Amino acid sequence: MTEPFMEFAIQIDGAGISDLSAPDGSVTIIPFGGRVDSPLFRGEIQPGAADVQTEKPGEARVLTARYLFRGTDAAGKPCSLYVENIGRMSGEPGPIRAIPTFLTDSELLRDALRGKRFRSEVHGAPGGVRILIYEDGQN
Repeated sequence: MTEPFMEFAIQIDGAGISDLSAPDGSVTIIPFGGRVDSPLFRGEIQPGAADVQTEKPGEARVLTARYLFRGTDAAGKPCSLYVENIGRMSGEPGPIRAIPTFLTDSELLRDALRGKRFRSEVHGAPGGVRILIYEDGQN
C-alpha cells in the first residue's frame, strides 16, 4: 500500500456538537481540533474547525470539513495550511472516502501540492478520527 502524503489526528469536541433534524433533511455540525505531523509540515488546527454533515431523505450523507492549521514547514518557516475535505458516506464498511483541497502560504507546501490530486480516508480513532491523505495523480 502507498504511504500517506500526510496524516491528520483529529479530536472531536463532543460537547460542542449541534444538530437539526427536519422533514426535508438534517444537519450535524461537529467542531474539532487536532494536529498534523508529517515530513513536509507540522501544525495545530486553529479554533473554528468544523465538519458539517448534511443529509436529505433518500440521499447519502455529505461531509464537508474545513480547518486551518498553523505550524512550520519542512524548511522551518512558520506557515498555515487550509484544508477543505468533502465526501459522502456510502454506508459500506470501511473508511469514509473524501476529496481534500488545500491552500497555503508556504512556498515549500505549495510546490508539493501544486498540480496534484489527492484523496483522503477517514478512519475512526479514540476520541476522534485519523485522516490519511494520499496523492492520487496529476490534475
